[in-house]
Amino acid sequence: MKNKIFILIFTFLFSLLGYAQSKYYYYYNNQKVYINIDREYISINSNLNNTFLESYNTSYQSKTEFVENNVRNYVQTNDNITLSRKYLKNYYSEIKVINSIKDNLINYTNFVNTLNSNSATIKVSPCYKTINGKRLGLTNNFYVKINMASLLTLYTYAQSNNLEVLGRDPYMDNWYVISCTKNNPKNSLEYANQFHESGLFISSEPEFIYKDLITTNNTQTSNNSLIPNDPLFNLQWGLKNTGQYGSQYSNIDIKAESAWNITKGNNVKVAIFDQGFQTSHEDLSGNVFGSGYDVINASQPAIIRGRHGTPCAGIVGAIQNNIGVSGVAPESDIISISTKLYDETPIQLAGGFSWATLNMIDVISNSWVVPIPSTILSDAIYNAINNGRGGKGCVIVFGAGNYSSSNNNTGIVFPGSAIPEVLTVGAASQCGERKNPNSCDNVNTWGSCFGTQLDIVAPGVKIPTTDLDGTPGYNPVYETNLNFSNQLNYFSSYSGTSAACPHVAGVTALILSINPCLTAQQVRDIIEQTAQKVGSYSYTITGGRPNGTWNDEMGYGLVDAFAAVQMAQNMGSADLDLMVKDSQDDTGVEPNTVTQYMWTSDNIWVRNNNDSGLTHENPDYSANGNPNYVKVRVINKSCVSSTGNEQLKLYWAKASTGLSWPNPWNGGIIEPVTYASMGQQIGTLTIPVLQAGQEAILTFPWQVPNPANYSQDQWHFCLLARIEAIGDPMTTIETGDINANTRNNNNIAWKNVTVVDILPNNIVNPGGVVAVTNPFNHPKTFFLEMEIADLETGKPIYQEAEVGIKMDDVLYQAWERGGKEAQLLDPTLEEKRKIVRGNHVILNNIAFNANEIGTLRLDFNFLTQELTDKTNYAYHVIQKDAETGQVIGGETFIINKNPRLIFEAEAPDKEVDLNQAITISAEDINEPAIYNWYDNDGNLIYQGKDLQIANAISEKFKLEVISTVDGFKDYTEVEVTLKPSTLENIVPNPATNNVLVSYKLNGVSSAYLMVIGYYGSNGTSNNYILDVNSSEKNLNVSNYSSGFYTVALVVNGEIVDAKTLIKQ
Repeated sequence: MKNKIFILIFTFLFSLLGYAQSKYYYYYNNQKVYINIDREYISINSNLNNTFLESYNTSYQSKTEFVENNVRNYVQTNDNITLSRKYLKNYYSEIKVINSIKDNLINYTNFVNTLNSNSATIKVSPCYKTINGKRLGLTNNFYVKINMASLLTLYTYAQSNNLEVLGRDPYMDNWYVISCTKNNPKNSLEYANQFHESGLFISSEPEFIYKDLITTNNTQTSNNSLIPNDPLFNLQWGLKNTGQYGSQYSNIDIKAESAWNITKGNNVKVAIFDQGFQTSHEDLSGNVFGSGYDVINASQPAIIRGRHGTPCAGIVGAIQNNIGVSGVAPESDIISISTKLYDETPIQLAGGFSWATLNMIDVISNSWVVPIPSTILSDAIYNAINNGRGGKGCVIVFGAGNYSSSNNNTGIVFPGSAIPEVLTVGAASQCGERKNPNSCDNVNTWGSCFGTQLDIVAPGVKIPTTDLDGTPGYNPVYETNLNFSNQLNYFSSYSGTSAACPHVAGVTALILSINPCLTAQQVRDIIEQTAQKVGSYSYTITGGRPNGTWNDEMGYGLVDAFAAVQMAQNMGSADLDLMVKDSQDDTGVEPNTVTQYMWTSDNIWVRNNNDSGLTHENPDYSANGNPNYVKVRVINKSCVSSTGNEQLKLYWAKASTGLSWPNPWNGGIIEPVTYASMGQQIGTLTIPVLQAGQEAILTFPWQVPNPANYSQDQWHFCLLARIEAIGDPMTTIETGDINANTRNNNNIAWKNVTVVDILPNNIVNPGGVVAVTNPFNHPKTFFLEMEIADLETGKPIYQEAEVGIKMDDVLYQAWERGGKEAQLLDPTLEEKRKIVRGNHVILNNIAFNANEIGTLRLDFNFLTQELTDKTNYAYHVIQKDAETGQVIGGETFIINKNPRLIFEAEAPDKEVDLNQAITISAEDINEPAIYNWYDNDGNLIYQGKDLQIANAISEKFKLEVISTVDGFKDYTEVEVTLKPSTLENIVPNPATNNVLVSYKLNGVSSAYLMVIGYYGSNGTSNNYILDVNSSEKNLNVSNYSSGFYTVALVVNGEIVDAKTLIKQ
């Protein structure tokens, strides 16, 4: 026995030495999660909960109460030996050791071994910390996830390591709990890693003891209708902001009152998974459903284990009874799932979600976070999300977490950090900004966590809500006077993402109340798509965020209960309703009022190869007959499944801003010169059976027509998808107006998009061509409007690039017939080509003859001196009726810019003599390029690097350098100036009779010599007119008195040079 104890002591010391020198970890999703050892504390698992630790009281500063770990009774087993041990008790405690033990590894090791030698202990282990410093205890248990086929392997492997399999999780059959003791050389963290790394099992993790999970920051007191009349409702700015904290912030709220005109959340069960709430509270009792569940005891009823849950319950479901406050969903059913929010294990928290799934809970509100990820907890959450509500999915809402202004750990915390299907909620202040230490609420101690996983924000500062009756709650600890008779039952300053989270849970209840057939995914989409873009933030289209514009501090924005309920009303019909979305924001409501450009469906896309790509590529003709593949996503937005008999039809047409229905899509129009078809049906596919909320991507092979078969500019193709189903007919009868057809029927979607990839593929003018058409059998006048999208942020394309448009003869003549009117277009020397100089460009009064077709080419040449980090742009060409302004159709250009090295157009200025032969050389940009030289009138006079001028004069040139790699360009101005006119020489000097004056004149109209006598002379002054085409002048000075004279050159009335002449 002594040898065995010695081996254990040596192994533990060696293990701690390893701890001291390297990081510790466990596994989550097959990735290592690193943690640190915390030698300030020791974890103790004991079979006694008595005072045996008192004999060591000189070695520790403090200890926690022993808490029973009842996992042995929680799990299920058929093993007779394990069943016979069900009576065994396991208690957990932690001690905080004195500094002399904490600071000395040997002392720490010896003390752990001393505790392990006590007969009362089961396993004594170190404690740990997360990388962010959050404390973690460690029990003697760990969890293993298996394939059911490997159950025998689990028992065999555990037995070979002298470990006990306690049993399986009662809700998740493939999770098992295994226990180690002090007779095992490793602790549960090390065994969990061993089991995972063996490759025999799906996953394994230690049973940590989580510490403080609460996400509330209640450290400030508050500053002190129609619906409802609850006395504190006037303080509930999150539900109705009347300017309680400043009139400038009025209406920054969740629009609850408007939503209540439609629903108040009846028949929806919302679980408040927290410290339990007071079910007898005067403002809650009428909405309490059932007895709840306690995860610590794994039994009913729920228990009040702290003050944190009652305020959360009030925000969700306080009754409108004229007593205190109103909940967001004041007629919802609220259920308590209780825990401690400290000293829990992952399996206990997982049990709460499993119980909620089994009991058909609709929404789970969780105002807490976990310091590190857990696979067993993730599995329970995913099970609720995927299988809750009878398969429609439970909606799970978590706070994002709070950070202290002193530590600034601003990242989202688990599970929001790792489970995208969780609604992760941040806290917003009264002025519509992310709560941060500098926000307008003047509370500088904390902020709401943010980052790439943030979904939405909700009111989270100074929220009035229910509190535990009397003194046990937050009031009067943080508040002294509400001027209200039952003031101790309420608290007006509940804050943190703990307050924000139940707001969103309440909105979820409103949504499901009005439309219970929605899936959890649909509910999440609704909340995200209808969010309010509040605050001075830049909300942008972001990859992985399909529900509109998004910002990493605000998510999709502030939750909007009214807009969400309205959208839910129009979704999930009891009748079959299949759709193809017109845009990311399209919810299927008919008519579609949210999509600005009906021809930009992102649920239709072309792939040149049959791959899994989700981005649109331009159709690519293959002479070898290789098809392209058109992908169409069909969504069942109704509450009923489809039959499998519905059909999806797909059509192509030559792209135009003026298409109609049914031709040319049905092949009824041919090209007038080549007789090639201007459109045809690509094919028909049967839509597979789709359950409510389900979607499917259908793939059509497509032989792209040969562009050479068309006599005019070979513009590209556009696509039209139509769902035809007896059980889901068109809502509005189709007409020839394809834009209206698409807007009024979610069975129809349209794609008319050209992708312009600015890539190194030797293009001088990157861009594309679109047809502009009169689809009518009679003359008609239209106008074109060109613009960037309303919500596009960053530098617009027409500032960062030179956007040129060029009309073909047909379009130009139609424009000319209408008077050649335009707005925000600059002319060029080519009369048919213009340059865009602003947004909402108008090419007005295009007077087409019947069925006439013209083309418009757009070029996008990025200017190197205007470049930003922005990489994606959209530019829309819209054809409208000139009389009514009605949209006929349009084309969208998606421009993708790649980062590149910057070049500059440079060439030296020149100072020359008149008519001198010179060469001006542009600096080489060290890549293939075109060098264009323009005169002062804008005429192209030379193409090449070296501009040669035979007879130079004073003039300016413009140098344009265009990279043939990607069409990027730059301009510079080069100036040629004439050297000043000068006196070259006077010979002879001194002189007696005649002198020859040599001069040089450059670009002058008149010049003369002025001879002025001064020192020793008699004041003579004579002028001699010069021939501007000559360079010499002979002067007779024989009559001049002896002395000194100045010979001045006067050009165009100004003296420009002078020399001295001596007369002998």
